Amino acid sequence: MILENKKTDDSCQVIDFKKEGNELKIIWVADMHNDSKKSRLNFLKKIVKKYPKAYLIFGGDSFDVMQNFADPRAAKSALKDSLKRDDYINAVIEESCDFYKPFKDKILAFNLGNHEEVQIRRHGIDMIKMMVDRLNETTKHEIICGDLAGWIKIRHSRGNGKATKNIYFSHQPISGGTRSKGVLSVDLLIGRYPDADIWICEHIHTSWILPLKIERFVDNGSVKYQNKWYIQAPTLKEEFSGKKRGYVHAKTYPATPIGVVILDFEISRTGMECMMPKYELL
Repeated sequence: MILENKKTDDSCQVIDFKKEGNELKIIWVADMHNDSKKSRLNFLKKIVKKYPKAYLIFGGDSFDVMQNFADPRAAKSALKDSLKRDDYINAVIEESCDFYKPFKDKILAFNLGNHEEVQIRRHGIDMIKMMVDRLNETTKHEIICGDLAGWIKIRHSRGNGKATKNIYFSHQPISGGTRSKGVLSVDLLIGRYPDADIWICEHIHTSWILPLKIERFVDNGSVKYQNKWYIQAPTLKEEFSGKKRGYVHAKTYPATPIGVVILDFEISRTGMECMMPKYELL
């Protein structure tokens, strides 16, 4: 049970929860592009049903929203019939809210991606805030509007203290090359944000998990080891079925996995541990 879900400053979300059984599950959904014809929305519904006690965090690019005025990425064939309206942005938000309403009480946050950032920069429209404000009018939990990057602290009360796990998320990996994107980002993110227990990146529509065992020298002169995880999150936008046309084929990108990340936090007498993260793939 979530006791409190709040943003403590400009870059940190804190999630306090009470023990229910011995675990807390979070489904991390990245690059959903929910208004695209190619978004696999029914797959997400199946995952939510499969994990009825899990909560959800939506990473960046929940919206595709590439059909707005003067967007160079726009393609008429990519637009859903239901979104062919003069008030296109309103239509996207309305349809998105209708999709999320059945499980809105499970949603902890929507973070920004480059697709939402483009709308703010070019048109002065914060679509994430508009959608979250609508959902929060009726939800039992306060859904957080996140940013392009930041911290999430998962906190569980234990007696007089609290067991915590820290997530650092960044929608875009730091490094640039097609082959080196993942590996260089691991080194750079770990070096910049060593206090994280889990690092999550999105945006490049590919997926892998790197387990890390970190050695620490503590004050009493002993050495302790801690399991940490670097996660590259997959997408829910399937762009490789059908004709080989469009942006990804023009760029000769490879096919990418379709799915979500499952984070499993296990509670024991000694504290809280993030078990091996896993993917649920289409």
